[in-house]
Amino acid sequence: MPLPIRVVLLLLLAPTSLLAQLRIATWNTNGGARDGMSEVLSAIGIEEVNGFAKPLDVLSLQEQSGSETNTILALLNHLYGAGVYAAAPTPIDAVTAGGGLPGLIYNTQTIDLLGAVAFGEVNTSAQARSTLRYQLVPDGYGADAEFYLYSNHYKASSGSSNEARRDVEARAVRQDLDALGEGVAAILTGDFNLYDSAEPAYQTLLSSGPGQVFDPVDAAGDWHDDPAFKVVHTQSPTTTSLFGGQVTGGVDDRFDFQLVTGELLDEVGLDYWPGSYRTFGNNGTHQLSGDITTGTGASPEVLAALRMASDHLPVVVDYLLPPPLLAGDFNQDGRVDSADYSVWRTGFGVLYDHQDYEIWRANFGAVQAAASGYAAAPEPAAGVLLLLSSIVVGARRRG
Repeated sequence: MPLPIRVVLLLLLAPTSLLAQLRIATWNTNGGARDGMSEVLSAIGIEEVNGFAKPLDVLSLQEQSGSETNTILALLNHLYGAGVYAAAPTPIDAVTAGGGLPGLIYNTQTIDLLGAVAFGEVNTSAQARSTLRYQLVPDGYGADAEFYLYSNHYKASSGSSNEARRDVEARAVRQDLDALGEGVAAILTGDFNLYDSAEPAYQTLLSSGPGQVFDPVDAAGDWHDDPAFKVVHTQSPTTTSLFGGQVTGGVDDRFDFQLVTGELLDEVGLDYWPGSYRTFGNNGTHQLSGDITTGTGASPEVLAALRMASDHLPVVVDYLLPPPLLAGDFNQDGRVDSADYSVWRTGFGVLYDHQDYEIWRANFGAVQAAASGYAAAPEPAAGVLLLLSSIVVGARRRG
């Protein structure tokens, strides 16, 4: 259904300087820090998509053992300053049957960690390792902006028995997500080891119910070795092993994902930024089953770093975040002043009423600084108007 006119007019009237963005990546690094990884993390932070460029806010990791997450944490803090990033603690009940555990690093200037839990039955006929679920909130925001991030590393390899074990894990995720109830914003990240969208695990995750998730790029099909899906393939960036245990074979599988609940697609609050889902360094120009360095999805130096750093490519997605609301701040510039009265007067009878005037008067002089660490949104021509166009398209699609 169309968005209320109040929301649309607010987007038109509000300056974009307080709009914020979160950049979230998932990356199976096959261990800790190694050559090329710092270059990749730096390049992700300066990549401009939809007019945005900013360092990572959240990095979901897979195949982490011992202190390996902390070695990647050290790279980020070397790039951006001591203490800027922190690693989420691993729950003591998290277990693995091999291949390490998921991990999480977050920017302490933009994200607050509220909790972390591990769940799932781990054995030779069920999950290969625990699922980790993190509860997060953008810094400076309230409970209504909280979201959950799941990090998984599903059972690898083809064959019916491995597919069945992946479905066991997917069912555990859906049981947990469904139990959170309707209206929950959640992002499912990780190395899903799926070969096609017909697999039972994928169908379980996308099945109807309170915890139903969606693929933001809606790229269903047989992903393995199909040139139609080159741009979403994530493994492997190399055909030649460059470190012990690195999987080779070239870029020909979509193993890594970010899937989201409908609350991140409803154009209200924290939301997926259309067009921002990408396999980092992959623009579809590489040779199928070849090295990522045969493409042009990043500079030659960054592509070489991707090839050295891991046997997976990161999946990076940007999410748009409206500013915290300050009562009476009708133009959303972070202060309540005479300019807000002008906005109220212009919108009186359509957007505002007498009660809004009383709110403005009661809060006159109040100031709310923009939350630190967030990227500035593009100016209206490149930002708000683009958002409005997506809203209009979405409204027509649902109308």
